[in-house]
Amino acid sequence: MKSWVAIVAVIWAAPVFAQNAQGSGDIGRWTSLHYEAFGLWEAACDQRTTSERLETRCYVRVIDPVAYRPNYNALTLFVVEGDNGPFVELGLPERTSFGPDGIVVTKDGALIWSMDGARCETVDLCLLEPSEREGLLAAVAEGETLSFAFTDGTGEALMRSWPLEDARAAL
Repeated sequence: MKSWVAIVAVIWAAPVFAQNAQGSGDIGRWTSLHYEAFGLWEAACDQRTTSERLETRCYVRVIDPVAYRPNYNALTLFVVEGDNGPFVELGLPERTSFGPDGIVVTKDGALIWSMDGARCETVDLCLLEPSEREGLLAAVAEGETLSFAFTDGTGEALMRSWPLEDARAAL
């Protein structure tokens, strides 16, 4: 009986100790203001109050799982509105290596934008440089597909393609 009480107490207290990715315990303080799905793409806005200040964040994201249990991993893309315009974060599965085509946007089968993904291979979260971000967002405005050719941490060669029509609607 005592063990059941202990288990219930731990489960009940767990949310108090929840942390966000940066290690702060404020993951539960964000309140959703808006959420809308556009195919794979999701648009959302949240807000929270910290130190007597109201913070609002809005973003468009894709979370594309590439591995499930027991070793969940996903390819992610976040476009977040910042004080100086949007910034783009690319989240990569651990030990990702990009193929020769790296990251590309195509239209009618033709390449209209590309980025060498090699500079992002040493980090799990890759913040695109201003020129990369501007090029990608311009290509999203006119392209059909954003594609990634990569090898994951298990050595499996993968290709992911995301339709951009839904991205334009979300942005």
